[in-house]
Amino acid sequence: MPKRRAATSTARKRAFGPGRSRLRQAQGARRHGLFNLWYQYSPRLRRDVVLRSDIEFAHFCWLEGDPTVLRYELEPDPVIVAIGPESHRTQFDALVEFRDRRAQLREVKTEERNLSARELIQREAQERAAHAAGFDYVRITRESLAPHAQLIRNWRCALAYQAACRELTLKPHCDEILARVRAVHRTTLEGALRHFDPSMRAVYLAALFRCLQEARLVADLHSKPLCEVSQVWIPESIHD
Repeated sequence: MPKRRAATSTARKRAFGPGRSRLRQAQGARRHGLFNLWYQYSPRLRRDVVLRSDIEFAHFCWLEGDPTVLRYELEPDPVIVAIGPESHRTQFDALVEFRDRRAQLREVKTEERNLSARELIQREAQERAAHAAGFDYVRITRESLAPHAQLIRNWRCALAYQAACRELTLKPHCDEILARVRAVHRTTLEGALRHFDPSMRAVYLAALFRCLQEARLVADLHSKPLCEVSQVWIPESIHD
């Protein structure tokens, strides 16, 4: 019986994933604060991440699903900024690089009203740091996420398929999907997957979402719910 308990304990540790120490740190930092912690696999980063509030999780889903994003980094290295005679250490929530415009340094906040003196200093320090680096500085709030609510909801579903296939090589499946969609130029999600092995449907869905992230395919997920009739097409810029 003791051996069985030990084996069960080991299995639980392995199932919990390599990022468990970060989750425990976040739990400790939360203290008595009333906010959720999210432990999620990031297909773009190819690793598990910990998000420290619902708004951070929504922002994360937007980053994963936004086709204009080339790459991003959560919590890039902190910087030291001088404000008057004092130096202030500041930490951004994300560095985001885009396919067609200047990179952004982002801070995620629930709201912008009633900022404390410390928060006002942090905002000024971040504005100066972003300007010095040649990046745009963006404050992300619930209001700025609202126009992307549909994409965020859809990508919460997409992430589940990608997480389930995290150990698989998706490139061959991506190539098959691209060939299928390229042949018809535009189709539905069901049309893109109809001719593949039904037992592999979840894998092909994960591959399709990878193609969307890489901007090799385009879909209407920003405006309509994810379903079998979601529209999928090849971007004009890469038509044969």
